[in-house]
Amino acid sequence: MKLYYKNRSNSYFVSNPKTFENKAISEDIVSEAYYYAYHMIYAAGFEQRFPDIPNNHYSKLSLFCNIFQVKLSEVLIYSAFVKSNRTPEMTAIKVKSQGIIEFCDMVCEGQNIKIKTGVESEDIFTLEQSKWNKDGFFIPGLKEDTKGLYDYFLMVRLSKDLSEFLQTIRKMNIDLPSDEQLFKKMLPKKITYDIPGFFSQSKLKQLINKDYVLPKDALINPDRIVESDKYYLQTGNLREFSELISEL
Repeated sequence: MKLYYKNRSNSYFVSNPKTFENKAISEDIVSEAYYYAYHMIYAAGFEQRFPDIPNNHYSKLSLFCNIFQVKLSEVLIYSAFVKSNRTPEMTAIKVKSQGIIEFCDMVCEGQNIKIKTGVESEDIFTLEQSKWNKDGFFIPGLKEDTKGLYDYFLMVRLSKDLSEFLQTIRKMNIDLPSDEQLFKKMLPKKITYDIPGFFSQSKLKQLINKDYVLPKDALINPDRIVESDKYYLQTGNLREFSELISEL
């Protein structure tokens, strides 16, 4: 199902959302994400790991928050696979030169999976059009071992209060991440998530062929500007996570 479009305002609106499920995130998973993000940012060797990112308080704090969220999503999916007697393998989280991360990758039962992290109000899964060819292969990965093939695309949404908390500490002039107990004390009492679903590589090819594209500079829901042309699928059209377990 395509987004609802209003031509007069060049605006797109979600027509098939999926309700956020508010599943609790355990303290062990929070701790694992915290330690990973802390080591990536504050352990020795920051300049070698991130040569294109300024080594200053605000850049590091912002990157910590970003990696923390993406790692949370990765560990949540990893745990869900393990509980379902599947064998997942984590891969290193890749950071763009701008310090922006939306996705992480995972291999499970030999299948390459791209995991998108979003907030609870996010009701579309998007992929930058310029990074995918007409056959549904990831152009920057064509020369890697995967040949740019992702078998599945999976989404995790994190609660709004977590997103707001991380937005707040991005602006703080204290080295909060270095104090784990203080960081956890300031976290919202109950941070939650859901897995709205997934789609396959064959579905991505259908989206490409049927021109499921959010154009650059259009408005979405109704006041967010689309920064680049993006392929999309609404959360209400994603397949249930249990179906992915059955296919692996």
